[in-house]
Amino acid sequence: MTQPNVQVVPVNQTAPAPVKPVTPVKSTPKISPAKPTPSKPVAAKPVKPAVKAGPTIVTASGATYKNTHVEKVDPDGIVISYTPPQGGMAMTKVYFDVLSQDIRQKYGYNPDKAKAFSGQ
Repeated sequence: MTQPNVQVVPVNQTAPAPVKPVTPVKSTPKISPAKPTPSKPVAAKPVKPAVKAGPTIVTASGATYKNTHVEKVDPDGIVISYTPPQGGMAMTKVYFDVLSQDIRQKYGYNPDKAKAFSGQ
């Protein structure tokens, strides 16, 4: 049997190259927090409502809807948003047959179209 041709390489036993020293980073000076300066009190401005207050609608049956806004007009009535007595916002449909004549005219009430729309 013949031995494979093996070559032995000597290991370099010299010291590794010198490392450059790290220069220290200059630290930023500490800034103290700004001292509050006394100021004059500012009067608060009155807050305006985001939406103008709407009219109040009273039906023939006596139901009252305050701060109304018409959301949709159908041939048989109007869908309104309003402020209920307990606050907040609510929506309902009010039929033309319970509304005053001026509201009917304002929103173009036609009894024939209303009957056809409601399927009667």
